[in-house]
Amino acid sequence: MKNFFDCKDEKITEKAFSQSLIISVLSILLCLVTLCSMTYAWFTAETTSSSNTLTSGSFDVDVNIVKADGVSATASEAVVFADGKYTLTESGIYTVTLKPTADATVKGYCVVTIDNSVYKTDVILDEDMVDEIYTAKTSPLEFTIVTENANTVVKLESYWGVIVSPGIKKNTKITVRNSYIEIKHEDEIE
Repeated sequence: MKNFFDCKDEKITEKAFSQSLIISVLSILLCLVTLCSMTYAWFTAETTSSSNTLTSGSFDVDVNIVKADGVSATASEAVVFADGKYTLTESGIYTVTLKPTADATVKGYCVVTIDNSVYKTDVILDEDMVDEIYTAKTSPLEFTIVTENANTVVKLESYWGVIVSPGIKKNTKITVRNSYIEIKHEDEIE
């Protein structure tokens, strides 16, 4: 103990040194016990809740395509549905009607692909859905495809959410020509 001195350069007694050592050891042990207790509590804590049920919103549309002669797509050979795509086998005027399915719980829109050109529809709401912003955009969303080409391919994919600048609105007329596609909205149609 002859090499231990306090801050006043006085020699520390054996009793003072033992007390300091015991206090230090006890402090370290107390810290270890606290750390082990916290670690055990962290890894063994669990929570259960049987009353919380999460449900996600769903949006899907019923599609009806009618040729100008009034024959529904499902009953006509003028429209063939395969691989998620509708093929308009004859040139002519077709009316496309999109309506949310009965189990749709949110508002949504459709992505319409016509011969590799992609357009997004306006918001499609069910009659039961009330929305402060989209009150004018109700079901069904109806637009017309006028095709000069046989075998025009139309693909419709539904998505939930809203779209800011839709290409296809209610009563839009889409004209498919050999080299381009022309879109006119209701206020532009003569």
